[in-house]
Amino acid sequence: MALKYKQSIIDYNALSYVSEDTEIITEVSSVIDCALGTNPFGHTALLNRIEPEQLRNISLYPEYPYNALKDAIVDYWSGSASLNRKNIQITNGSINILININRLLVETGSRVLGCCPQFTDYACDVKAMGGIFDYVLLKEEDNYRYDADEIIKAIKPDYKIVYLDNPNNPTGQVLPLSDIRRILMAAAEHDICVIVDEAYADFIGKEESSISLINEFDNLVVTRSFSKGLGLAGMRVGYLVSSEEFGSFYVKGNAPFSISNLASYMAQTALKDEGFVKESIGNVAKVKKEVMESLTKLKVAKTDPRVSIMLLMCSDPDVNLFEIFYRNGVATERGADFTGLSKNSVRFKVPRDSRKVIERITEIEKQL
Repeated sequence: MALKYKQSIIDYNALSYVSEDTEIITEVSSVIDCALGTNPFGHTALLNRIEPEQLRNISLYPEYPYNALKDAIVDYWSGSASLNRKNIQITNGSINILININRLLVETGSRVLGCCPQFTDYACDVKAMGGIFDYVLLKEEDNYRYDADEIIKAIKPDYKIVYLDNPNNPTGQVLPLSDIRRILMAAAEHDICVIVDEAYADFIGKEESSISLINEFDNLVVTRSFSKGLGLAGMRVGYLVSSEEFGSFYVKGNAPFSISNLASYMAQTALKDEGFVKESIGNVAKVKKEVMESLTKLKVAKTDPRVSIMLLMCSDPDVNLFEIFYRNGVATERGADFTGLSKNSVRFKVPRDSRKVIERITEIEKQL
């Protein structure tokens, strides 16, 4: 029997750095985890004990539409943006928000503009929807530095979406808010939606978030995750911040009951402990600095010292850096899984402790 699969699914091959290698990494305790971008310092101590009442009602459907969590988010951003419940949508991880946005805007032949290398799975979903993903390529000779002018120059009227991840994944660099404002203005001239994926933005200040622009630009949507800086990757909670109008369309395609009551409770609790996030930023910056200063052969792409990921590169294009790291007991993400990069690079997540990983990187550099 030949089922009637979408032609866009048949025609494309998914590219993602989440694969069966992830299972191997999590099962080998001797391997230092510098791969998936979780907070190396865990989560807030407020969640070390879960109140019993949070576990009693698992036979019931979750509270919907998650107004308690929405109110906590509104309060969290009160010093940076004037939000209300209608500006916020909740779902199970920010990747599902990106998928839902594509369901709203991307049809067969729709054009989306990105800036690569960046979060691979978003571009894959655009293609799965039948869309066309174009991109501005960050240049190796510029150390993969963002260039807002190049992005603005590439914006054309036929694009439906401009997609930015900020901080950038895999480099960990931060695009200044002034540049995002210019990109928003250029896109608004053609009624183009700008998605700012802020999965790693808990590692930078609230004042640097595009959420502070949400009341100025109707074409801006911001996605946030509890998986990275807030340390709740296993709970799968994400949220969208947008204009009320965009939210009214988004909710039409968003599944109800997308997170559990326990996940909602944990997310609300995590937002209460801003001290944990600030402490994590300081610890990440310390470890990242120590690792970077230890390097003698490997090069680091443009990055922000506060963000927990960075791109490491070897000058020899024939070197499979992922394999060398893994043979030496360090799990990373393949650079080749990001558009614009090759096997001689890896995305490296800062570990909790620098000492052991520096010892192994020293051995790795001897082999290069």
